Amino acid sequence: MAGKAEKQGVQEQEQEETEINEGAVTIFEAIPDKQRIEAIKALLTGKTPEKYILERPARGGGIAKYVNTYYMTRQASLVTGFRWSSECLKEQFRPNEQDPVEIGALMKVTLLDSSGNEVSHISWGGKEVAKYSSTIVQMDKKGSQVKDAQGKLVIIHNKGDIISLFDDLKAAYSDGIKKCLSYFGIANDIYGSKDYEAYEEELNDPKAKLTKYIKDNDLSYSEQVFPTLEVKSFSEITDFEDALKKLKEKFG
Repeated sequence: MAGKAEKQGVQEQEQEETEINEGAVTIFEAIPDKQRIEAIKALLTGKTPEKYILERPARGGGIAKYVNTYYMTRQASLVTGFRWSSECLKEQFRPNEQDPVEIGALMKVTLLDSSGNEVSHISWGGKEVAKYSSTIVQMDKKGSQVKDAQGKLVIIHNKGDIISLFDDLKAAYSDGIKKCLSYFGIANDIYGSKDYEAYEEELNDPKAKLTKYIKDNDLSYSEQVFPTLEVKSFSEITDFEDALKKLKEKFG
């Protein structure tokens, strides 16, 4: 989106120009008073500085506002003096771990005050599993496709292969951490309404409608769903509206 790179550049510049309080003996004391006050002000007023607000295309169309993980975690560090931690309580794969299309991470974020008192929030974070949209063939230095001794193309990745499940897991963790931090008031003006927006998106998302129908009717993927749709895995489903129609025709 326009302006995104510019805003990120401002963040990087501010990070490079960060100074520390002279004579500090702890991390909390080392944080410049100006930056701590700005972080607390944003927290108390519930207003995220405009320069940190980014935009991206939203599922189902439109534009969604967000702030990156760096801003959220830095705000937590500035306010608490780096006295906070995160923990993943549970990972969940939909529809299953063998052929996931979405990953969920139940995250717990704990903040400590200067006396060591702990306050925690728990929330789910999620990330759709990124897969290759087409088959990737090995190329030689001249840009020609490489073939093996039998004359077959050397395939690096097949269409539908997972690009990096670990990157998707990290993204799900980050999403959960940001949601937890919003419960503490950090960027709550950006994420406060996301639960309702996510619900609205789900109502209009064909994939979500399909998985909800399967779950609500307690259908077995291997014994009922896949045979009915004539596919071997969830990733082979290309038309979710048609798939839902076929399941409803057979199972009601």
